[in-house]
Amino acid sequence: MGRRSKYLTADAKRAAKKAQAQLYRQTEKGKEARRRENKKQTDKQRARKLTWVGVLILLELYTRSQKTLRASFAVQDPGPLMGLWTSPYEFAMPDVSLLPTIDGGNRAKASIWNSCVAVLGAYQYGEVIETGWRCFEQWTADHLVLDEVEVQVKEEVVERLEAWVCLADSMTEDGRDVEVVEIGLDWGAKIIRMLVEEWEMRKDDGDAGY
Repeated sequence: MGRRSKYLTADAKRAAKKAQAQLYRQTEKGKEARRRENKKQTDKQRARKLTWVGVLILLELYTRSQKTLRASFAVQDPGPLMGLWTSPYEFAMPDVSLLPTIDGGNRAKASIWNSCVAVLGAYQYGEVIETGWRCFEQWTADHLVLDEVEVQVKEEVVERLEAWVCLADSMTEDGRDVEVVEIGLDWGAKIIRMLVEEWEMRKDDGDAGY
């Protein structure tokens, strides 16, 4: 007599393996394995080099920096900046339960402008405007020494890049608050790109072009 098969069909066997894999990913061991895999993939990306102000930029960061990011203009008050605007630019997880909703609506069912992406994006957009004006005042000042400012810009890019890589390495596909971490990665990349592009415009075109 033969041993009875554990699974009656090939589909049942595949479904069981999938369920087992999902359970494994929820364990600490599975999450650690995912973190190692993320780091491995990040290291591979480093081989494909892009340079901004003399700093090597990861392809993933460059790709994210090209996104058109969403911001809800229905949000008026200041809110969490996720650590993206203060040195050392380490990501700070906001409490999304405290974020405002449009007309008190249900965030899960309301429009895209009521989403975490749009609300958190509004706070970052507001800071982009404020920071842009500060840079304009500083970078159009009399007797500005371009070489000194470029060193400062490069140092900020390096510091921001290090914080961005730490955040990217820490993210797990099945971890908590993945959506918010994605927002942090997108805006972190966008801020670096805008800083570099704004500085290059000032350096190459002078006060008139800037």
